Amino acid sequence: WLRKNGQKDKSLCEVLQDEGDESVGEAEVFVSHVQLEPIEETLEALCVKTEMTEGRKHPREQKYWIDLFSLAQCKNDFNVDRVIEIIKEIKHVLLILNRWDNKIEYTKRIFCIFETFAAIKGQATIEVWSREPRWVMDRIKDEPVNAEDAKARNEKDKDKIVGFINQLDGGMDALNKDFKKAIDNAAGAALEVFESFDKDG
Repeated sequence: WLRKNGQKDKSLCEVLQDEGDESVGEAEVFVSHVQLEPIEETLEALCVKTEMTEGRKHPREQKYWIDLFSLAQCKNDFNVDRVIEIIKEIKHVLLILNRWDNKIEYTKRIFCIFETFAAIKGQATIEVWSREPRWVMDRIKDEPVNAEDAKARNEKDKDKIVGFINQLDGGMDALNKDFKKAIDNAAGAALEVFESFDKDG
């Protein structure tokens, strides 16, 4: 659609913003997810998360930063420093952790691990959404995390992330440890919220 309409250098959000669409605005939540997940799972997470947030916090629709709409899809729009700054500014990250081939694919993807790292570094609130929070909580305890072995669609992007992490104190070992701790804590909190929300109807 972007190419067809001569907008290949822009994201969908940028196109809509240029058109004056009021649905585009300052993001309140950064969405971190596995791109290979079915789009209905991604949208389900946003819809249910908004409903749960309205019930607990404020009765208004949240605005999400999500790669599908916020990044230019017709070119490589990835920048390590930019991602860190975006997450630091938004201060709230939603991780979508769903079962994929009976494993948590999120922990196997370098972009996902990096986005969680950026949330930790930026002292952002980290929340988890899952269709199966109990399964995720049980599985995450034994799920190995090795960022250096994580996958990426573009190896050059992975090299950028690995190079950046290796320059930090503790390198990959510290990243793996911090990532695991953050996921454990967020998944546990998600399970509590899910069960409370489900109980209240």
